Amino acid sequence: MHRADKAIEELKDGNRRFLEKHMENIEITVDNTKKLYNKPQKPMAVVLACSDSRVPPEIVFDQGPGSLFVIRNAGNVIDKHVLGSIEYAIKYLDTPLIFVLGHNMCGAINATVERKSLSSNIDCIVNNILKNIDIKKIDFNDKEKASKILEDENIKRGIVEIRENDIVKTLELEGRVKVRGGKYCLDTGRVKFF
Repeated sequence: MHRADKAIEELKDGNRRFLEKHMENIEITVDNTKKLYNKPQKPMAVVLACSDSRVPPEIVFDQGPGSLFVIRNAGNVIDKHVLGSIEYAIKYLDTPLIFVLGHNMCGAINATVERKSLSSNIDCIVNNILKNIDIKKIDFNDKEKASKILEDENIKRGIVEIRENDIVKTLELEGRVKVRGGKYCLDTGRVKFF
């Protein structure tokens, strides 16, 4: 089994433990983190997630320190900083899986659906979300439906953008890395794996 497939299975198992309230990594202490001192990083997955405070990847996937290389920003959007972080993790830490984690009820998606300027920096996030999505297919008058479509499309577009990166593309062709994604549902706690 490919290391990335093992990582996906561990994310699924971790989310199952989270849902069943049988978490293995709930007792994270300073002593546990000290054990990682002077040891190289060896995360099983890069997780690009939204910075929403209700969606902590380590908890949602029941993972302890050192398991995930987490990158977070509003709307889990792709930019040069995100790509640089991903490149570092897959090239220098030999991380086999890149996972884009979106979620429902996302504030960045809601700002995109509202389509009104909130600030120049928030507008950059909105424009990033809209830049490669065919918005002609979305009825922005039905805000709930538009949000659901944009949530999924933003995750899928993130996967495509990551896979277009030269380093990711090379390592993917060599069989050293896989790119996947999923959506966390705030109302259930379940991650739907794409």
